[in-house]
Amino acid sequence: MDKNRSIRKSESGISSDISGQPYCVSVLKEGYCTAEPDGTFRADGTISLLTGPQTILVDTGGPWDRDFLVAKLKEKGLTPDNVAIVVGTHGHSDHVGNLGLFPNAKIIVGCDISVGDRYLPNQLAEGQPYPIDNFVSVIPTPGHMGRDVSVLVKGTSEGTVLVAGDLFERCHDEDSWKELSENPQIQETNRQMALQIADVDRAPRLLASEQAEGNYRLTDEIKYMGGVLGGGVLVLIPAIHIHSTGNRGCCANRCGMFLSIIFAAIGMAGALYSGIIAVVALIKGPVCMLENGTWCRPFANSTESYLEDSDLWDICQEPKDIVMFNIGLFSILVLTACLEVFLCGFQMFNGLFGCICGTCQNKEVA
Repeated sequence: MDKNRSIRKSESGISSDISGQPYCVSVLKEGYCTAEPDGTFRADGTISLLTGPQTILVDTGGPWDRDFLVAKLKEKGLTPDNVAIVVGTHGHSDHVGNLGLFPNAKIIVGCDISVGDRYLPNQLAEGQPYPIDNFVSVIPTPGHMGRDVSVLVKGTSEGTVLVAGDLFERCHDEDSWKELSENPQIQETNRQMALQIADVDRAPRLLASEQAEGNYRLTDEIKYMGGVLGGGVLVLIPAIHIHSTGNRGCCANRCGMFLSIIFAAIGMAGALYSGIIAVVALIKGPVCMLENGTWCRPFANSTESYLEDSDLWDICQEPKDIVMFNIGLFSILVLTACLEVFLCGFQMFNGLFGCICGTCQNKEVA
């Protein structure tokens, strides 16, 4: 967060009230971060209310917001007792400072879900969504902290709304969010996932999901192009060199053999790169759409191996047969990389032998 200027966390111009069926989304308070002359800063989280089949409050603000929150609920014709579910997107005081107002509600803070002193099982920590009903679900979006969650709301007049806590600091926050992120790499992944699944992010920020369409549904390992760059180009270059110099007899000397070792080593490095990328992709599994519409890598943090249990594949709804495709593609790349490593290793050994012992070319037979 840029502490050198004041920030409103709502800068998109979207109305603070979004109608929908069956849920409406209202922003009771917009979050902010304001720099102070003494180097400190003032901050408060956005408070959002979902009204529909169930009344759901997302983030409660800080303890200083207690009277304000009660008054805002009263404006909606509600009391704290009317709130059925309270979601704290993470544990910072400006997001969960008023949980005490809701002793009878189901409380979801990060990956903990409780009713009173009874804690309920869930798989948020394993990367799985927690559905509240067919229109609202809590999804894990860690990064800012280790167990952040966001609330996904379908069926509003603006499309799908994501109440995202501090996943985003503000509209056009660029890299400023990284200063307060515990794990910027994971948060960046979840920010891109949010761009993919939501039309609007609250505290409101219009998400250009149309512009992101198709850009973030590829696995990261595909983008690294291990098979093309590593197993392809880096292996092809030494293969062409060795073949062309061999035809001219240039390898029949110690210098030529030494050069073949260097080129074979480059090929081996490329093959290893391709193989490692493919193994990682096999372990993490594909990006796919779950039943609730969330796009993610459901097997990445799972305690069970999807490679050993095909029954787990059904969790991926779209694209069709994506798990089988992912396994087939990267298995072929792993096998190809192993063959390339063997061939390049053999050429390195052959070149080393030639450097040490020389060759018999052009020697006369007695």
